[in-house]
Order: sequence, then structure tokens, then C-alpha cells
Amino acid sequence: MNVDKDVVITALAVENWRLVRTLMRVARELPLSAQERTAAVARYADRKLTNLLADAGMQLETFDGRSFDASLPVSPVNIGDFESEAGLIIQETLEPAVLRDGRVAAWGKVILSEGSGVSRD
Repeated sequence: MNVDKDVVITALAVENWRLVRTLMRVARELPLSAQERTAAVARYADRKLTNLLADAGMQLETFDGRSFDASLPVSPVNIGDFESEAGLIIQETLEPAVLRDGRVAAWGKVILSEGSGVSRD
């Protein structure tokens, strides 16, 4: 079987990112005695993923709170809900964009909302 290793690494990175975010949300619902330990495990996994991806020349990019711009490497899942792209912000990143050596390896998925965002140009 001929498998593209970059595709596999990209998919694993996105799934790990989702798992870490889910673990952080679950940690907030746990009893106080377990919250910090669970959050620490999630932070460690997130740092480990970031470091491993950096070793491979890759990084994950999220866009929460940013002003939406069609040049961003994201696919908005709800773009059809709006008449215009003007004034839209990225409410939530559902999947991060994956960059490899400064190029887009995988597009992210986001949810948009109306409002004012933070420009990070």
C-alpha cells in the first residue's frame, strides 16, 4: 500500500488537536480536584503535538476571533448564512489549518458570525 506520509501526519495532527480541545472542555466539567490535573494533561499533549509538528516543519493555525478574510486558509461551514463577507468574524475553529514549510497542507474549517474581530495582519 502506497501511503502519503504527509497526509497521514496531517490527519493525525488535526485529530489530536480535536481530542485535546475536547479534553479541555471536559476538564471544565469535572470536580475541582480533577480539573487541574486533566487540564495539565491536555496542555502537555498540546505542547508535545506542537513540538513534534515543528520538528517536521509543520504547524497548526487557528483563527478564533479573527476577522474573516477570503485569503485565510479556511473553509467556513456557514458562509451561506450571510449576504456579504463584510464584517464577519471567525467565531470558532472546528479544524485548524495545517501549514508545512509555510504552505497550506490542509485547510481549516471555521464557523463565522457577524461582529468585529481582531486583525492579525
